[in-house]
Amino acid sequence: MSNDIEKQTLIPKLEKPHQKTYLTTPIGRFVERASYLDLFIFGFVVIFSSALYFWLIPSGHSLNKENIDIFDALYFSIVTFTSLGYGDLSPIGYGRLIATLVVVLGLIFIALLVGKFASERQQTILLLLHTSDCQRRISNFSLEIEEINALLKKGSNIEKDLHVSANILEITAKYLIFNANQARLISFGNESALASLYKEISKLQETSLKIHKNENENLLISRRSLALVNRCHGVVRQMIVLHKNSKEDKSYTQLFIIKLLNFLRIKQQKSLSGSMLRINGTFEKMNNDIILLKRWSQGKATPIIINDVYNNAPIGPKENWPTNIHKEIAKTLGISNNLVSKSINILLEKRKLPKMK
Repeated sequence: MSNDIEKQTLIPKLEKPHQKTYLTTPIGRFVERASYLDLFIFGFVVIFSSALYFWLIPSGHSLNKENIDIFDALYFSIVTFTSLGYGDLSPIGYGRLIATLVVVLGLIFIALLVGKFASERQQTILLLLHTSDCQRRISNFSLEIEEINALLKKGSNIEKDLHVSANILEITAKYLIFNANQARLISFGNESALASLYKEISKLQETSLKIHKNENENLLISRRSLALVNRCHGVVRQMIVLHKNSKEDKSYTQLFIIKLLNFLRIKQQKSLSGSMLRINGTFEKMNNDIILLKRWSQGKATPIIINDVYNNAPIGPKENWPTNIHKEIAKTLGISNNLVSKSINILLEKRKLPKMK
């Protein structure tokens, strides 16, 4: 089959979550994450570092005053940082470079602080609108998956419904991963809606698994159902990785504390919400289903296995086949000798073997 969905392996390798190019600039993302506490800590560090410099540095590169104490240095740093510049104290030597740097950092601090104050209400409104839209879209995806799952259970047109299911799942996955990277889909109040969506994807995987296990003849249905099982698992697995790695809602101060605790090897107790517990439970079930499917498939002559054995069987009468051909085919396909022998017998019974050309 040429369809990429139908070429997925039984248990796909865990991929790194897809990272789209950000819509905002690195500076914009940096500023957006900074909290008020981050900004005030930044201002304190700049002022205190500057004060230490002017207090401890030799007089030729400090201020135009003899016997500078810490209060003089702190006073000069504050009026320089805030761009007041009374003029009673002024830097000399290399101190002029430090003063210039402090002024620039002070202007950046004031601009960021005023900008956050001015845009806070607008950002809150936009966030509420965006979160509502995300929840509506996620609910629509859940409904679509629920409806197509019901059609699969009816079994009126399984080939078509499996194909439609794969398309719906791909559209859902692209939306989730894109918005998880770009729009903080995971960070802002969407856990409950996502938990419901993952539950519907889990039910779709369960239905596809039953179809795959019960299909003994149709190769296309067997391939599509197996691919859909794996894709359902893969989508939720990628989102679980994004859930665990989500740091978009943490400020720089919080991230620093987390890294410091990790460096000191201090365990951090992180309580999970009810929605997150549901998400973890759903993924655990899906993961167990995949493991059981792998075990089941090891000794089962499915249409996929039978087709692979047929493609690797030699051409010509059975009498002319090489000795222990089943072992060679088993080695090529990475399955057991017994499963190859079982598949060859099925092909012989259906008179598909031997191949004459």
